[in-house]
Amino acid sequence: MAVVPINITYASDLTYIGLGFSISSLTLCLIIECLVWNTVVKSDISHFRHTVLVNIMLCLLIAHCCLLVVSFTSTTKQWCLVLTVMQHFCFLAMFFWTLCMSMGLLHQLIFVFVNLRKKVYLGLSFSLGYVCPLIIVTVTIISYDNGAADLYYDPKLCWLMYSAPLQGSIHAFVIPVGIIVIVNMFTMVVVISRILKPTVSEGKTHDEKEVARSIIKTVVFLTPALGITWALGLFVLVIDFTSTPFAQIVNYGFILFNSFQGFFIFLTGCLGEKRVS
Repeated sequence: MAVVPINITYASDLTYIGLGFSISSLTLCLIIECLVWNTVVKSDISHFRHTVLVNIMLCLLIAHCCLLVVSFTSTTKQWCLVLTVMQHFCFLAMFFWTLCMSMGLLHQLIFVFVNLRKKVYLGLSFSLGYVCPLIIVTVTIISYDNGAADLYYDPKLCWLMYSAPLQGSIHAFVIPVGIIVIVNMFTMVVVISRILKPTVSEGKTHDEKEVARSIIKTVVFLTPALGITWALGLFVLVIDFTSTPFAQIVNYGFILFNSFQGFFIFLTGCLGEKRVS
């Protein structure tokens, strides 16, 4: 996602390996969720969490499959447009579903005694998760000459175009994703602050160790599901690191964390869930 293309050694190999792990992990996790669904959704909160997680995994799986197809096959302009639209929609939908998870967590933490009604929450989640991305993608395609090559998408990469700061169809992805990542990071801060609250009053060494473990667990479990690692890519796009020694480090971090995102979700959201494992 860098503004200027950077030559990164083994970038393609790492991406392919990561996507392979991610696709396999997401497929396995979705199968496991189907098999144990009735066991893990006995409460409303658990039902909300697993519904959101399944949709995040489904959107990410389709997006990663499209990305793999683009990487390994030569496509016509028509297919390139289709793959670009699918990636644009699925990645956006994935992030809007992470926003649903984030909003659900905030509601549980802030409005402790106000229960969410299942129909209301699921209705809002599906609207936010799929309708909002559909509107953004549709408006973007219409705005760029009905999805014309070199305007809406790059026919060489089968991905959105970057022309200049705040110019190009890529910003129809970057801006909403950037806002969602900021909200999700705020949610993580709120969760961590709630974990810290009891320790501030008690001030015991044992409790501090427990809190430290809880914070680490929170960061590890929430970061992949909320898509917070994408902040690296947004950072690279906003700030030109091309001429700095940090360019390689940041881009390697982005490639590793995001190509393996499905694998990390499998570890934290599937294997890490006691009732599933």
